Amino acid sequence: MFSRKLTIVLVSLFLILFGCALRPGRKLPSPTLSNIHYTQGMQKLAEGDLDGALAEFKKAQSMDKDFAAAYVGMSLVALKREECESAFKHIREAKQKDSRCIDAYIVEGRILTECRNHPDWLAQALNSYEMALELAPENDAAHFYQGESYKSVYQFSKAAEAYKRAAERRGHFFHRASYELETVQKILNAAPQTKIAMQVGVKLRITRADLAALLSAELRAEQKVQIENNRFNPNLNDISDITRHWAENWIRAVIGWGLVGLEPFPDGTFKPDLPVTRGNFALVVQSVLHLFSNDTQLTTKYFGESSRFPDIKSDDYIYNAIALCVDKGLLQTNADGSFGPAEYISGTDALLGIGRLRDIL
Repeated sequence: MFSRKLTIVLVSLFLILFGCALRPGRKLPSPTLSNIHYTQGMQKLAEGDLDGALAEFKKAQSMDKDFAAAYVGMSLVALKREECESAFKHIREAKQKDSRCIDAYIVEGRILTECRNHPDWLAQALNSYEMALELAPENDAAHFYQGESYKSVYQFSKAAEAYKRAAERRGHFFHRASYELETVQKILNAAPQTKIAMQVGVKLRITRADLAALLSAELRAEQKVQIENNRFNPNLNDISDITRHWAENWIRAVIGWGLVGLEPFPDGTFKPDLPVTRGNFALVVQSVLHLFSNDTQLTTKYFGESSRFPDIKSDDYIYNAIALCVDKGLLQTNADGSFGPAEYISGTDALLGIGRLRDIL
């Protein structure tokens, strides 16, 4: 009995979240089975079980050929598999079955954004979201994915407005919209100067190649390094794993700066795709500050004090770099005062740090 009640609750939830309502006067061959299979398909999709999700959506469709949500579900599976033509095909079928299916328009906007196989894909995607909002003005999903589309083309101010509208609905997308709003606001505060900085800024975590590109493009320090330190040499070291890498030129430039934490490894590799931790980022930033500073004690001034952070000892080799970055506002601690040196640094935090570093230099 409990299982049956749970199924009914889940079905009701997905019908609220995914607005493919039945057209008036049309009866399902079975009152609940199509919805149940659709709900189960959405659960499997959320779990990453694409084959299982597709099987459930096909069952829903077989029980009711006019059930638009089943086609929306199949479209989402195709999108996850990067099968754009199939995703478009299914979403067109969903709209043909029910022209008032809210989710069909939202997913259409998502497909246009991720596939980008139309010259005016952004305008078309925004139009799809507006169609959904005409049917359901308070739909938070439509506002949220508007934000996603704007963010994908680095229109951060418009993205922030869309995420804010989604969060204000305090619906299913409240937490995701709030997180993304905070992210794009950080990027706006960092005021990136270059496109590569914008691209790095939206990443959940950055790599050594990303950091090299960010430093080289945003700081534009090559001439200053050459004049003041005579260390800049883009041909220094023949690194075996960066040839034809998208960031090769930036990596070679930064290698010449001799930065601690972003130097080649002993085996002659750079490992450009290795993620950067917060502790490693602090070391690199400290090295940049030292490069442009006359302060010979910059890299040791915090050693010997009592640790300011509960998760790192003051005699740890990265402690000075972390304390320096926090003191200068280049990095922030967590709410509990910890620093999280082993955590990967996000693109937004790296961008904020480099932006403030640029102001200091």
